[in-house]
Amino acid sequence: SHLRMFGWKERSYRDLPWKVGEIAKLIRYEKISELEGLHRAREFTQDTTTIVCAREQIEKELDALLSHMVLFASDLGFDDFEIHYRVPATITKAQKIDHPFLSTILRTLSRKQSITIVEEMSDKKISEPEIVLTVKDSLKQRRRWSKIQVLFTLPLEQQITYIGSDGENHVPVVIRTTLSGSLE
Repeated sequence: SHLRMFGWKERSYRDLPWKVGEIAKLIRYEKISELEGLHRAREFTQDTTTIVCAREQIEKELDALLSHMVLFASDLGFDDFEIHYRVPATITKAQKIDHPFLSTILRTLSRKQSITIVEEMSDKKISEPEIVLTVKDSLKQRRRWSKIQVLFTLPLEQQITYIGSDGENHVPVVIRTTLSGSLE
């Protein structure tokens, strides 16, 4: 729905980064065998933010998001956290350019913010790279907390464009994030 909102009118490079967020209830049909207390539920409330930006704005946006992610976890007393940059197991031809570009940005931000970001191949079927913050719960088990997805191909699939300073149509990058994961 956020991308539809972006596409309601023609956008210019001056409109970027374009940001929208919401807190909404999500309902998913999870198999009964996959349910696990509040960690994996059929219904939960999630904060979601979507940022539509130009490629050259990615570093600034990720810098702010990573800072907020770390600060939020620390404020809630989760000092033992890990940040993982998860790469799709299968990289498409288009992603061969995007993956090194994003890896370089994350290495720069890792040094700038003095945090460790572990790069790994995803064990799940994901199609786009994601940055995941995990924390230890009261049972000392690692749980996913915050997530940032950097979506390079979704704007192409949704035919989302903006008018660049050159007067031509350009495809933006979409950054989707959930800071708290689930409010429950």
